[in-house]
Amino acid sequence: FSAGGDLSAMKKGFTAVEGREYISRSIPWILKFVQMEKPVIAAINGMAVGSGFSIALLCDFIFMAEKAKIGLPFAQVGLVPDIASMYFLPRLIGLPRAKELYVTARLVGAEEALQIGIANRVLPDDKLMEETRKFAEKMASGPRVAIKLAKRIMNNSSNLTLEELMEYEAYAQSVCFQTEDHREAVNS
Repeated sequence: FSAGGDLSAMKKGFTAVEGREYISRSIPWILKFVQMEKPVIAAINGMAVGSGFSIALLCDFIFMAEKAKIGLPFAQVGLVPDIASMYFLPRLIGLPRAKELYVTARLVGAEEALQIGIANRVLPDDKLMEETRKFAEKMASGPRVAIKLAKRIMNNSSNLTLEELMEYEAYAQSVCFQTEDHREAVNS
């Protein structure tokens, strides 16, 4: 998957302004990535550490091979997690666990990642891509408008009141009632 940032490139050092500019350059693509209408699947076969793990956290689903490992070794090099992992990880596994993964910098195996809510599925190493593709194909053949709207609402749910969320649900459902996907499913 990805072993994260290039530490050798960081050896020359950054001024505070250069460091901020370096990290800020990622903001537009992170927002675009997260706001994509189509669901995104991370298939981790190997190491996903540092920024590599942070990128996986941007995805809607995380599938891991049995031997895969994830981790946030930022503290080992005197940095804070980046690529919005400090936003997504606590929401996924809770604040205490997220802090522990950061301060210990320990690697987490696939089974533990599944148990604590990071991974959606753990698959045999040799079946990871095949099973991920099957899942993607099934999702792609599903109701595109409904999936897009549900993703958008779920992604924003933690920022909404219950009343606001229910209004978005009503709007989304009214749109879905008009789709061919809905009519075909009801008729079958």
